[in-house]
Amino acid sequence: MSNSLEAKIVVLGSQGVGKTSLVHRYVDNAFAPPSTTSTIGASFLTKRALDVDTSTVVRLQLWDTAGQERFRSISKLYYRGANAGVLCYDVTSLSSFEEMGRWLLELKANLGDDIILHVVGTKSDIVAEAPQKRQVPFEKCIAYVAEQLYPNQ
Repeated sequence: MSNSLEAKIVVLGSQGVGKTSLVHRYVDNAFAPPSTTSTIGASFLTKRALDVDTSTVVRLQLWDTAGQERFRSISKLYYRGANAGVLCYDVTSLSSFEEMGRWLLELKANLGDDIILHVVGTKSDIVAEAPQKRQVPFEKCIAYVAEQLYPNQ
């Protein structure tokens, strides 16, 4: 007999960092088309995952939130009940990396400090083809995670 769980994950980041592509890549095992339009409000996708060690089926609810400033007032509604957050930045955009702080503050303000959190640098495919386009070194992300997410360790 298998157990089942449900988990809500919110995907956050500035406009154009590739949140929609990341979610579609995970759910559909395919990248969203390059002409992806900006998300309005949020989109919602689900995926079932199996923990083979415990035979637990986990139904993941992935909330792809809008990154534009004009949707920030309603984005708080999408945080309610979230178990985890994914903070996204574009490795070819230093400004998107610098804006992660506001997303982190907003997430913590709505869900507290106990949220499970991952940081994802998107658009590594672009850097693989043109390394000079990287604006955020991996080490900078590691330092950010250490300072912002684990400050007392």
